[in-house]
Amino acid sequence: MAKLLAQNYEYQQEREKLQREIARLHGTNEDQRRRAELLEQALSSAQTRTAKMEDELQKKRAYVEKVERLQQALAQLQAACEKREQLELRLRTRLEQELKILRAQQRQMGAPGGGSPELNGHILSEQLREREEKILALEADMTKWEQKYLEECTMRQFAMDAAATAAAQRDSTIINHSPRHSPNSSFDEDLLLANHKHQEMENRLKELHAQILEKDAVIKVLQQRSRKDPNKAYQGSLRPAKSVPSVFAASGIQCWPGNSVSESDYQSNPDNKALKASAEATVPSSCIPFHTKHGSKDGSTQTEGLPMNTPCDEPKFHVEKNSGAASSLEMLPAAKILDLSDMVEILI
Repeated sequence: MAKLLAQNYEYQQEREKLQREIARLHGTNEDQRRRAELLEQALSSAQTRTAKMEDELQKKRAYVEKVERLQQALAQLQAACEKREQLELRLRTRLEQELKILRAQQRQMGAPGGGSPELNGHILSEQLREREEKILALEADMTKWEQKYLEECTMRQFAMDAAATAAAQRDSTIINHSPRHSPNSSFDEDLLLANHKHQEMENRLKELHAQILEKDAVIKVLQQRSRKDPNKAYQGSLRPAKSVPSVFAASGIQCWPGNSVSESDYQSNPDNKALKASAEATVPSSCIPFHTKHGSKDGSTQTEGLPMNTPCDEPKFHVEKNSGAASSLEMLPAAKILDLSDMVEILI
């Protein structure tokens, strides 16, 4: 029993020692945890400091690069200024030499040339005024030709739109008035109709292309004449048009305005005759409108606007064609004397 009590006492002492050791270890653990937290805070603050320093370093590098670029630009500007100063110095020396030469010439002229500086100044002012007037006239001519070009573009677009709408209406009327057959033959009819439409569109495109080439040739002729004699072009463009009333004089037949061209253009340019012949070959020979003055076919006029029951008088057509050929032979010398205003009005 005494041994057990002694062992129990020893065990209690050892347990107390172990508890004290555990308490000491807990204290050291808390101290180490606090130290770790402090170290982490110091590390985070150091990282933020390094990030700030890196940002500042990048900004400083950007400033340094900008300063270097500015220095290079400054060096280039200084070099350019030096070159400019050298050129100005050379120009000044040359002008001074010319002034000395002119003064020497005036001195050699003697007393009668006493009023020459004022006279020279007056002559120079007159020349300057003439040059300014010529520049203003050329600018006005340029704006006028730009306006003419815009008007021609709008008229050409209007003609193409009108032709497209007329073709669409004609195709719709053909489709509406076409007879209905059995379903077996519908595919062949659609194929034939598509081929017919394709052929008509090709013919129309050929006609429009011929008209465009013709008008481009007229524009080139006008440009060449205006370059050769701009004063005549400027005066001729202000004269009233002579061929405009004859273009719209048609007997009971409707045609599109702005697309008719007088016969003198076809006579003055032999290439236009071939274009006219190709355009006449593509147009169907059912009913074609004519101009009463010249008796020529209007390739740009669409025949869809005519009534379907209008008869075509073949003998009258041949008579008018022969009379038109005779009149064209008679008007050949007059076509060569056609002035610029008539050509401009025909172009419009």
